[in-house]
Amino acid sequence: MDSSSFELKSFHFRCDSSTFSKLVIPYLGGVYVASLTVHSCSTVFVANDSFSGVILSDRLEFSNIGRLTFEPYAFRNLLKSPKQLVIDKCSLPVVLPYTFTGLSHMEHFWFRNSTIHQLHTHAFYHLRHVNYLYFRDVTFHRIEQRAFGKCFFAGKMYSINHLFMGGTIRVNSSDRWLLAASFVDEVVLEGVTGDIDESFIYDTNIRVVIVRDSTLSLRSRDAMVTTSDETIQEQMKHYGAELHIINVNMNALTSALLRYFNRITISNCSIQNISPSTRSFTTSVHSNLIVTISNTTIHSIDSYALANLSVFEFQFWKCRVKSLKRFAISGGRFERVRIEATRITSFDETIFADSYMNSLRITNVDITKIQQMAFHRSTIRKLEIVDTRIDILEKLAFSGSQIHALSLRRTTINNIEDNPFEHAEIIEVQIVGCHLAGIQARQLFSKLTPVRLQVINSSIDCDPNDCEANSMLLKSPRHELHWNFKGNSCRISNDLKNQHSTICTKPIIFRHSGITCRLSWMIADCVCSDTLSSVKLSAINTTVIIIGDCEHLSITETNSAKALYLFRIYRCDLVRVGEMLKALTIYHSNVVVYETAIRNTHLSIIYLLYTNILKIAQNALYNVNIDELIVKNSIMNWHPLAFIESRIQQADIIESKIATITPLVQIVTDLRITNSILMNAESLSTMENLSLNNNTILCCCDDARGYCRANKTDLQNCAIHFGRFVCGESNQKNNMSYLYTSFIISLIFVII
Repeated sequence: MDSSSFELKSFHFRCDSSTFSKLVIPYLGGVYVASLTVHSCSTVFVANDSFSGVILSDRLEFSNIGRLTFEPYAFRNLLKSPKQLVIDKCSLPVVLPYTFTGLSHMEHFWFRNSTIHQLHTHAFYHLRHVNYLYFRDVTFHRIEQRAFGKCFFAGKMYSINHLFMGGTIRVNSSDRWLLAASFVDEVVLEGVTGDIDESFIYDTNIRVVIVRDSTLSLRSRDAMVTTSDETIQEQMKHYGAELHIINVNMNALTSALLRYFNRITISNCSIQNISPSTRSFTTSVHSNLIVTISNTTIHSIDSYALANLSVFEFQFWKCRVKSLKRFAISGGRFERVRIEATRITSFDETIFADSYMNSLRITNVDITKIQQMAFHRSTIRKLEIVDTRIDILEKLAFSGSQIHALSLRRTTINNIEDNPFEHAEIIEVQIVGCHLAGIQARQLFSKLTPVRLQVINSSIDCDPNDCEANSMLLKSPRHELHWNFKGNSCRISNDLKNQHSTICTKPIIFRHSGITCRLSWMIADCVCSDTLSSVKLSAINTTVIIIGDCEHLSITETNSAKALYLFRIYRCDLVRVGEMLKALTIYHSNVVVYETAIRNTHLSIIYLLYTNILKIAQNALYNVNIDELIVKNSIMNWHPLAFIESRIQQADIIESKIATITPLVQIVTDLRITNSILMNAESLSTMENLSLNNNTILCCCDDARGYCRANKTDLQNCAIHFGRFVCGESNQKNNMSYLYTSFIISLIFVII
């Protein structure tokens, strides 16, 4: 080919002056064209390989054509694609597979003011390196699956920076997986109206999808197509993708969309249903997903719609949700769930079944009804309900749930039905500044037995004649307890007001086994009335038991108590505590723990303050799990085999003296020792999670490995802190007795 073949040329073809107004574009040959325009034709037919060998430097345009048809591979072997390809005011009866194969490295590929009757699978096969693929004011009668994507054996569209559908876009019918396995940086759908398959964006390698100002009818087709392993592997590499849906009316939104994006925002939308996907998945949702739904109306979140998700944060803000149906959020794992400034008509039963939420916060929400069993089988680390109004809280609403901390603050519940907390496992409950109506205090708290309970500045329905319950609710405890009632008020119905002028708050006084107790329903505050008191606390049928000011107290049973407080006891023998016990607190006392005294139980906390543990016998704690051990200003000494098959999650030892550290090291997961004195440092080096701060480690006995050689000064310091001691396990018993006889703990008998 001579140099004249590459002369810059521009061609304009028009058919309005032709008799038949038809044009067939055959093989053009090796020409160098700056621009080519074909317009004003009733029919244009572009044959395959028409542009083979052609160099098109600037622009290719088809305009005002009544029937525009491309044969497959019309652009095959195109040597250079134009910067712009424009199809304007045209009707395309069909876009066949491989129509645009060969086009690449273009700035703009525009469809404007046109109608595409049928867009076939693989129509954009192997289209690549295009800055903008732009559809504006286009009607699609039918888009087949993978029109912009690929099959298992075919190529795909890739390196497309922007796929934009805007203006007025009408889609009459659309199949699934339109962009499967294609590489597109940004997809924008704006002003789209039509029927689209729920999986239109599935399996796409994409950075961001924006859908706005549209009306979509999402459908789920009956036929299922399995995605190839290659496609799954490719899409899993793109978990940084984002989906933004803004000002869109949708009949449905399926949870499968959550599997392809790292961040999802939905705002100013109207959604009829959020529903589960019909597609089965072989891959799981990534746990760093963030979903924010704001200013949106949702008629229903259907059963299993958000099931089996793993989400970092899920937030509803200023939304209206008519119904959260059964199992709607079941089987998932959520780091944070936030529901704020939202109206919800109904929480149906078991909506959170088998789900774990680290934090669920409901703030400034108007809830018409929380149905019975709503939280059944859910596990929630922290549940906060703040500045919220709940019209009806049905009976057993929290039944079967496991909640570590429940906090109600500045919240009004207008109608609480019987026993909403029955069969719920709740460790901590905080009720502050709340108005709780519908049932009286005894019915409200009868099945609520957490380790920590705070009811402060709240109003609760009361029975004026229920002296015990009113005493607990309205009178602050004399001691520092994990249960605290302060600044509360009773609300009495008008009928009861007419019958009773005053509210009885007088506790019941009773005596049992050498102790005298003042009973405020679930709290028994007792003191010893005999020099030696041997107490079977199971006879005190209450949740919290407080005993103090005793010469010698023997605890032989606590079957009914959840919390036991012991204070100012010269000698306390813990012979047996019940398996129901969850909290043990001891102040200003000398304690001996007998063999198997604590066994087969799970305690939330053991708290020791100014206490001398004279002896913890062999097997004293057997098969015991303790969440938290706190030791302050105390002395601890135990048998090397005191803990058998037991675990302590976290232990804090502060300003205390520890005679033998090895048994503790062997069972504690996280150990912190501060400003304390240790008889030795044996086994500390074996701990992974250990924090030591400003401690003194003595050398009281020679170490066989030579790590420690006790001298005279060391022995004097050991005697000062631990009294007379004997080295070696064989003399453990004598050692304990020396410690007991040499250490005198000062007991100050004051009201604490």
